[in-house]
Amino acid sequence: MREGEPVNHDLIEEVPEGALPSEIALFLIAHIDNPCKTEVAPGVFANIRDFYIRLGEEALPDMEAKNPDAAEALRDKINEYKKGTYIQSYPSLKNL
Repeated sequence: MREGEPVNHDLIEEVPEGALPSEIALFLIAHIDNPCKTEVAPGVFANIRDFYIRLGEEALPDMEAKNPDAAEALRDKINEYKKGTYIQSYPSLKNL
């Protein structure tokens, strides 16, 4: 288990099975902006934004092939947090 990896997976909302790339991007963007708090060690709670960012990074290669616009929106959201330029607003998703 990685540091900061959720201990209680029952509390983690998962990407809906069979979701389209645009739905996956929207799901992850929403969870990156508004992450859950979960137990990361017995009695220790933290938000799990980094967990959702890792999921997003793992989804990007497949998403890029299937829906480049969705991948770009997700990549932009990930980069906001990685570069410290976070502004809580959703990117324009009209092309998804």
